[in-house]
Amino acid sequence: AEGIPEDVEAELGQVRQALRAAGAPDVLETEAISGTDLWVAMTGGSAERMLQARIGVPAKDLPAYLESQIALLEQGPFIADIAAGIVSSVAPAGADADQDKARAWVEALRRPALALDGYAIVTTLPEPLQQAIDRWGYHADGYSIMKALKARLDPNWLLNPGAFIF
Repeated sequence: AEGIPEDVEAELGQVRQALRAAGAPDVLETEAISGTDLWVAMTGGSAERMLQARIGVPAKDLPAYLESQIALLEQGPFIADIAAGIVSSVAPAGADADQDKARAWVEALRRPALALDGYAIVTTLPEPLQQAIDRWGYHADGYSIMKALKARLDPNWLLNPGAFIF
């Protein structure tokens, strides 16, 4: 959580109360490390070689999304930004090398996110899965315009190859 200290404390108070009411286990709270530091620690510092996804849903729908997907999410490290409605998740062991398992994992996260008008994109994709997995899962309404701009401004597709518009 970030922002004006009073707002942060109020927001965290609501989150603590909701978690207690739901019977959640104790939550680790720290001001000593950043979210990035925490993510690196959770993934053993090797996250760049793992199949990872970022899921975004309206913040009001995040608790329901997490509840429906918790069995899948708990198979690997994950972190939820409650205020932003974002979950970062690493696929369970083995999914980063097995195309069928990888596709199934991504789609199992993606379908319910899309149903909530959210998204689930693959943020890190190991080399063996590059051609087997759709990183984006959908095209935004402005995709054709973005693709046309990319083609006009970067006709040789040199900038940011393989990222977002391809």
